[in-house]
Amino acid sequence: MSLLATMPVTVSYRQVLGYLLLCGIGLGPTMPLYTLAIQNAIEPQLMGQATSASQFFRQIGGAITASVLGAILTFTLTHSLPATGHRRRRWWRFRKGQ
Repeated sequence: MSLLATMPVTVSYRQVLGYLLLCGIGLGPTMPLYTLAIQNAIEPQLMGQATSASQFFRQIGGAITASVLGAILTFTLTHSLPATGHRRRRWWRFRKGQ
């Protein structure tokens, strides 16, 4: 994951593909292993509850992370675009009749 964070603006598509492939190979096998570790750590009667709780909290964490990172990306873009000459337009300037 740190390789993806250190990519410069001039990175090639081949390098991006290599970093994503390496990240997928590293993270891919961990997903089912966490579920399996949870299932082995508890009693068989509670296996369904533990598995569903694990998946639920994984989904909640992913949703919260996506929303926070989306907000950070939006904030960063809105503050960096005026530096490139892009003018932000306000919604009230485009109302009909004006």
